[in-house]
Amino acid sequence: MGNGKTKTGIVGQLTLEQELFCQYYVKNDNSFGNGMRSYALAYKHDIEQREWETKEAHKHRIDDLMSNGSHLLRNEKVRKRIVEILNELMTDQEVDAQLFRVIKQDDKLEPKVAAIREYNKLRQRITDKQDITSGGKPLTVEISEVIAKKHNIIKPLQA
Repeated sequence: MGNGKTKTGIVGQLTLEQELFCQYYVKNDNSFGNGMRSYALAYKHDIEQREWETKEAHKHRIDDLMSNGSHLLRNEKVRKRIVEILNELMTDQEVDAQLFRVIKQDDKLEPKVAAIREYNKLRQRITDKQDITSGGKPLTVEISEVIAKKHNIIKPLQA
């Protein structure tokens, strides 16, 4: 949507830095979901401690970045734009690609197994069976003698 228009028209209502913040928050591997890092990138602030900077001054600067990032995340227009970007990115192809990345990695077995299970569900290779008729309670079924004979079903003896 290179023309500055989106489904909600939010892009034209944000400053350039706010739009960059949203893009970094959603699309950048180093700042994904991190308001402080996204803010620092969008507003061109360094988060590394400078040689001449004291630890206290650095901590204060980082606290300011965290506060500013948090403030932006409470901005309704920024939140709407983040959701809009996420909705644009969440295609079946993207989800499949991310799922594939988890399956191919060998570092963590638990997410890998979960991803394989999810893949098999998506491809309908495995189906979950659920009892939707009785809620897990035993069912009593009356079968007529004609149907029992036709299907070779033996009726249990009556007590």
